[in-house]
Amino acid sequence: MDRPHVVIVGAGFGGLAAAKQLTGTDVDVTIVDQHNYHGFSPLLYQVATAGLAPDDIAQNIRGIFQLSANVDVRQSRVTGIDSSWANAASSPNRTARTLTA
Repeated sequence: MDRPHVVIVGAGFGGLAAAKQLTGTDVDVTIVDQHNYHGFSPLLYQVATAGLAPDDIAQNIRGIFQLSANVDVRQSRVTGIDSSWANAASSPNRTARTLTA
């Protein structure tokens, strides 16, 4: 029997929390985000004034899950979701691609 596959759209606080809860479980997880980093922009002013280093407010998403065998990260922009077929369509660099959920 195939393992369940969860597609998480967006690597904000909610998306990262959901993926972390599913890390190490018997579920395949794909995170799709248009950026390759998770950032906390309210602290940008502290970086600008040298109060914080840039690494303190932004982390590479793949780096967060590099030790998670069941989590895959894809940099892409989701353009639509077809719930009847359980597909998420994305278009990185204007090339359509379908992610099967």
